[in-house]
This record gives sequence, C-alpha cells and structure tokens, in this order.
Amino acid sequence: MSETIVASVAGAILGGVVGAASTLAVEKYRSRLENKARYNQSQFDLYKSLWGSLYDLKVTADKLWKVANVDNLKRFAEQLQKTEEMVNRNRIFIEEIHTKELRSLMETFWKFDFGKEKLIQLRETPHDYGRISIHLVENVIRQNGEVRDRYNELVDRLEVSFRKQLRTP
Repeated sequence: MSETIVASVAGAILGGVVGAASTLAVEKYRSRLENKARYNQSQFDLYKSLWGSLYDLKVTADKLWKVANVDNLKRFAEQLQKTEEMVNRNRIFIEEIHTKELRSLMETFWKFDFGKEKLIQLRETPHDYGRISIHLVENVIRQNGEVRDRYNELVDRLEVSFRKQLRTP
C-alpha cells in the first residue's frame, strides 16, 4: 500500500510540475503574440499616417506642377519636410526596403523643388531674355517631369508593398 501512496504522491507532484511548465509555456507564447500584435498595430498606424503624408505630398507636387508659383512651392516644400521628418522619425517601424525607397523619394523630390524654384526665378526675375536659352527652360521642365514621373512610380510601388505588408499576419 505504501507503493500506491508513493505513486499517487509522485503522480500528483509530476502532474503539478508539468501543469506549471505548461502554464509558463502558454504565458510566454501569449506574451510573444501580444508583443507581435502591438508591433503590427504600431506598424499599421504608421503606414496609415505615412500614406496620408505621401498622398498630401503628391497633391502639393501636382499643384506645383500645374502652377509653378511661390505659394505652391512653399506648400510643397513644407509638406516635403513634414513627410521626410515622419519617415526619419519612424523608420524603426518601417520595413528596410520601404525606408530606402522613401529616402530615395525624398532626395528626388528635393531636386524637383529645386527645379521648380529655378523656373519660378527665371519667370519672375527681370532679366535679359536674350541671354536665357529656351533650351535651358525646356531642360528644367523636362527634368522636373522626370522627377515627378519617378515619384509617381515609387508611390505606386509603395502602395502595393504597403498593402502586402499590412495583409501579412
């Protein structure tokens, strides 16, 4: 009979240890899932804000492309700075490939800003038109168009990539 008692006590102890170990494993797994869920929510919130900023940048760029004036240039430069700050401040939450593409986008758009500024200056500054080549103006316009096209292509790629990233559990 003492063997039966020992076996019962040993079984109870073993059951308690296994139960405690199982509970710890479940808690650890649950904690990892909660951390992943928080990261996913943070990433979703960031992508949502970032997409809004990228869209606002596209809108201001389109307005500047249609009407190159000082007011549109100022709005564009302000939005570009806001978007660039958002990317840099939150890049830890952005996939590395997206960060590289966004940095490339910002660099490209600063060139667009510079090109538009040159066109505005050429148009608004009194100068000797005989000294300014029409080819110079056409070249700046062509370069700005290339920058704008590159930006639009990048935003389209980012949209597809952001959607895939947000759908991945």
